[in-house]
Amino acid sequence: EPNYYSKLVQDHIGIPSPFMEEIEKDVRRSLPEHPAYQSKIGIDALRRILTSYSWRNLTIGYAQALNIISAVMMLYMKEEDAFWMLCGLVERVLPDHYTKTLVGSVIDQSVFTSLVKSHLPNLAAHMDKLYMDLSTISVPWFVCLFLNNVALPVAIQILDGVFLDGPKFLFWIALAILKINEKEVDNSREG
Repeated sequence: EPNYYSKLVQDHIGIPSPFMEEIEKDVRRSLPEHPAYQSKIGIDALRRILTSYSWRNLTIGYAQALNIISAVMMLYMKEEDAFWMLCGLVERVLPDHYTKTLVGSVIDQSVFTSLVKSHLPNLAAHMDKLYMDLSTISVPWFVCLFLNNVALPVAIQILDGVFLDGPKFLFWIALAILKINEKEVDNSREG
């Protein structure tokens, strides 16, 4: 539908989204160190994207991490394009990951744990000995698409990978991070 985004914004001016309180908490936490989000212009644009998405998809509404994802995308594209990329990500690339039950994320964590046991058995055994649930580390990675853990140029490459290869790209990145750091974790056992 032509002008969908601008119409969605206009149609809801002055109507508070049911998710407005959560969105307001998070817009100011979205890349606060970046100049684009130190001004009213950047914060207002991010707020419009998140609020508009909450009106577009009332089932999901708003979920934490959508602010970080949208903020990164807005650094590299126009506001409306970032809105459409967010829609594509949430509704097509990672369906069920940002729902209230986070069922997609729960399934991903189960799969990821199995992958770590299969590909990094020593690390998995070490974590089991420590009674450490891998998801305490990996859930924030997967939900935020690693965007709050890497430099912006890397974040864009990760977003590209997720759009190109889908959720499996997140597994590849997570396994690579653990593999690269496996020796350091192993050495910490001896220390």
